[in-house]
Amino acid sequence: MKHVLVQWIPTIEAESIFVALELDDRGLEARRVEVFPDGRIGYADGNHSVDGAELSVIPTPHARNINAQTPFVAKDISLEDFERYWDRALTQASSSTGD
Repeated sequence: MKHVLVQWIPTIEAESIFVALELDDRGLEARRVEVFPDGRIGYADGNHSVDGAELSVIPTPHARNINAQTPFVAKDISLEDFERYWDRALTQASSSTGD
């Protein structure tokens, strides 16, 4: 698995300001976390989709290809960094549902 953080400046508040991705060997998303300007966090995996986050059905390009597109900035992150985003998303989701 590979882990990538993609940041950008959204044009509307409904767009996320960054996305943390867990990618399989083919570049397909296994898990996804989206953070929005208002503090909301959405997430998706093979079984769940929360707050509008959905896994992409097309492979994610390499970070250098993403960086060639303005206004995106992508970088590889560690599994530990990705898990922090994932845990934060799960915690926020469970607190908003009262679990």
